[in-house]
Amino acid sequence: MGSFDKSDWNWQIEQFQRRTSEWLELNFFPAAEQAIRGTDWTLSDWVVNGTIWLAWAILGSAIAWMIWQIFKIMRPYLETVGWLRPRMRTEAKIPVTPAAIEWEQRSQNFAGQGEYREACRALYMAMLQRLHEATLAPQQPSRTDGEYLQLLRHIPRWQTYQILLSTHERLCFNDEMLSVSSFERCQQAYQELNHYLSSIRP
Repeated sequence: MGSFDKSDWNWQIEQFQRRTSEWLELNFFPAAEQAIRGTDWTLSDWVVNGTIWLAWAILGSAIAWMIWQIFKIMRPYLETVGWLRPRMRTEAKIPVTPAAIEWEQRSQNFAGQGEYREACRALYMAMLQRLHEATLAPQQPSRTDGEYLQLLRHIPRWQTYQILLSTHERLCFNDEMLSVSSFERCQQAYQELNHYLSSIRP
């Protein structure tokens, strides 16, 4: 077995570091060292159990919060497919429903002011009123956009009118600002629906 070379620089550096740290502990932290050595670091059972319960409570709260956030995101879809009872629509609470022509006029006024979000909402209300007047979809406070879509599937070119419903859903569930092109698509869809309903009027 070969002899250990004590002149090696690495060995000398390690020895210096060890001696320095021992000297510092001995001269500056003697009481702390004795206190640490004499301390019983075992925790009582109630502290351990309490910590475990607290950790589970935090984890459970985090999971519940995440499920609630996912539910809020998925609610429009669940209402559309009929898995969830729909919420009351704010627009349906209006006691006196203006005629479709009034909603059309409001839409034009909003569009002229650059308020395309409200302009599209007014077109949506005009569409509901026209469907009500044509007895294709009598207005009900609890009826959702998904239920209106089911009723529209029975008339020609229903996919075009779906633009108004999908735009309204976007307006209900976020604060998105709509562009003039979005308004023009909604306006075109409403005009086509209006033309169809006028053509079947007895």
